[in-house]
Amino acid sequence: MILHNVYFWLKEEVTDSEKKDFEEGIVTFLSNVEQVQKYKIGIPAGTPQRDVVDHSFAYSIFVWFENVEDHNVYQTHPVHDVFVEKFNGLWSKVQVLDSELL
Repeated sequence: MILHNVYFWLKEEVTDSEKKDFEEGIVTFLSNVEQVQKYKIGIPAGTPQRDVVDHSFAYSIFVWFENVEDHNVYQTHPVHDVFVEKFNGLWSKVQVLDSELL
C-alpha cells in the first residue's frame, strides 16, 4: 500500500472563502479518482513547538493507494490536472512525501 502525503503552504493573501473553496476542491478531486482507497485532509496540529516539528504548512492531504500503479493513475488523472490548474495560484509551496506501508 502507498501513502501519498501532500503538504500545501498557501500564500498569505488567500482569503477564508478561497480556503473553503480549496477544501471543497480537495474533496471533489479525491472522491472522483477510483484508485483512491481512502483520504484525509489535515491542518497543522496544536502540538508543542520543537525543532523537529514543522507547523508552517496550511493544509495536508493523506491519500492511500493499493499499489504504485494506482498512484500513477491518480497522478495522470484528468481531475488531478483540473485541481492543480484551478488552485495552484493559492499555494506558494507544495511538498510530497510518499511512503510504502510495511
